[in-house]
Amino acid sequence: MRETCLDCVRKHLAQAMVLLDESALGYPTHRWIAAGHLAEAESECINEFPVLAQMIRRERLIVMHSEDDSTTAMIEPLIGLATHLASEPVLFDTRNSKSVLAIQDEQVYSEYLRLAQMEV
Repeated sequence: MRETCLDCVRKHLAQAMVLLDESALGYPTHRWIAAGHLAEAESECINEFPVLAQMIRRERLIVMHSEDDSTTAMIEPLIGLATHLASEPVLFDTRNSKSVLAIQDEQVYSEYLRLAQMEV
């Protein structure tokens, strides 16, 4: 298994978001490339952050088995979670973000903590 790299996790998650947006704009094969980036993000964190990998996997399966490109909304909070786990401040552009995003991030972090406790 590869060494954990949260920068790489965030890079692959961000690329998946871009590709899902392109899929929604008429490039349906980009959905599968996005799924590949999500799989890469999983493998970048599974050693040290298996719960994060599990959460990313769940999103990947949604992407693979859904025609709904709105799943990008759930990838951004995972970037925030990876940033938090990297002990870096999570910054949001308040001009573009809605209060729902902050709520989603809190829900994602709560889900992470719940799943992490189940692993212990």
